[in-house]
Amino acid sequence: MSDYQLNATSRTDTGTRNSRRLRHTGEVPGVVYGANQPSVNIGLNHNKLWHAFENEGYFSSLINLKISQENDSKEEQVIIKKIQRHPYEPRILHIDFQRIDNNKKIRTRVPLTFSDEEKAPGSKKGGVISYFVSDTEVICLPSQLPTYIAVDVSKLDTAESIYLSDLVLPEGVALTALSRGDDQNQAVAAMSKPISKS
Repeated sequence: MSDYQLNATSRTDTGTRNSRRLRHTGEVPGVVYGANQPSVNIGLNHNKLWHAFENEGYFSSLINLKISQENDSKEEQVIIKKIQRHPYEPRILHIDFQRIDNNKKIRTRVPLTFSDEEKAPGSKKGGVISYFVSDTEVICLPSQLPTYIAVDVSKLDTAESIYLSDLVLPEGVALTALSRGDDQNQAVAAMSKPISKS
């Protein structure tokens, strides 16, 4: 059982007009698909969903989605695949969930968390760390999905960088960028040289 829970209601009305009507009632239209099962159209309470998403763990974790139907309910284990947001208002317009097959690997984005900047030799010399990547796509079995990938920058000296290939990954987790070749091995953080005082 995941620590992350969401409630939804199954819906049969589809299309742009019905989605617009659903939003006017304070609901967010969504869909659940995958695992060789039929897609299910759902609605979720916007305020509850917005509040839940204040916890960033929802975006990189397995979620237990409880879908209420006319006479019963069922639970699906899912991950978030796509969120459509309003371009300038604080509103979620649509959300896609992918079902999880525990025996099949999934691809999803996981945040990077950086630590111990103040311990880095370059920081002590007056250098400044720049961060270039906030998350990265991983591939792994659902049971191995990390909530985040820790990046220790405590050894970073001036004019040095940390690359995707330097990340310490949990067992069973791989970076999809590195599977596409060395040209995708981008820097995630770099320590600048101290600014010389004239």
